[in-house]
Amino acid sequence: MKRMIAQYDYVAFFPKFMTRNDYYLQHGLIKAIPIKGQTAGFEVGYIESKKYKTTPQDKRIIQILKEIPGIKKDPEIE
Repeated sequence: MKRMIAQYDYVAFFPKFMTRNDYYLQHGLIKAIPIKGQTAGFEVGYIESKKYKTTPQDKRIIQILKEIPGIKKDPEIE
């Protein structure tokens, strides 16, 4: 899945533990954008390819996620 994200115009949601010590992240082939929520029983993040620009549709999905009550951007990123 991560190879597809790195090579093509895909995004995916992964549990945080799947991004630790990851080859694709460590070599800059993909980028992880953690999404944290205080009221959620779990954490998810947004991962995108560095080769492709974020489309308006991708930006809209991210905006919708940010608008969900209890979801906030991780202050350690960007």
